[in-house]
Amino acid sequence: MTTLTLSTVEQSAIRGLVIDVLENWSRHEWTLQGLGMLRTYVGPSHRLHVWDPRFAVEDVTDMHTHPWDMRSYVVSGEVRQRRYSRHPFQGEREAWTEQAIKCGAGGGVCGGPVQVFLAREPVEVYAAGESYSQTYDEIHSTSPEPGTVTLIERTVPEDGDPDTAYVYYRGEWVSAEPRKAEVMEVNEIVNSALELMA
Repeated sequence: MTTLTLSTVEQSAIRGLVIDVLENWSRHEWTLQGLGMLRTYVGPSHRLHVWDPRFAVEDVTDMHTHPWDMRSYVVSGEVRQRRYSRHPFQGEREAWTEQAIKCGAGGGVCGGPVQVFLAREPVEVYAAGESYSQTYDEIHSTSPEPGTVTLIERTVPEDGDPDTAYVYYRGEWVSAEPRKAEVMEVNEIVNSALELMA
């Protein structure tokens, strides 16, 4: 785990960009992802996330990997995250179902589920002004405070698949597939985030 703190100038520039996007939210296309995350693109490799658990899908599966490497900058609020490491045998590890999925709207499962054994790593906490990174194959779950805003930079590795990730669950998988956000949802989530940033 590497925590990076940006300079005051960098923090101010990012905060200014984010506030402009949030205050002018109607100029952007927004989707609402099942983890309770409103999102929009602010360039080909950058995406803005506004977290609000009130809009999460009930019992959504939240442990996953990504199709890309990422760096996340916490603009406001706080992110709590836990990573999980894979082991070839059970021992003291917990058994989980691993399922490959195609990401994005219209995605879904691909291939069959397999059993894997995972060990929990310590909880990581990132505050406003801090940045962290992870590779596409790192298993994790993320629990931001309500109203947290993050800006992520995504990089697809040369040997990666830009559309496929993995989810981990017990019992039944509940999809976090994104959908187009409704105007009232965007307005409510964005205004709550702006109030916390004031």
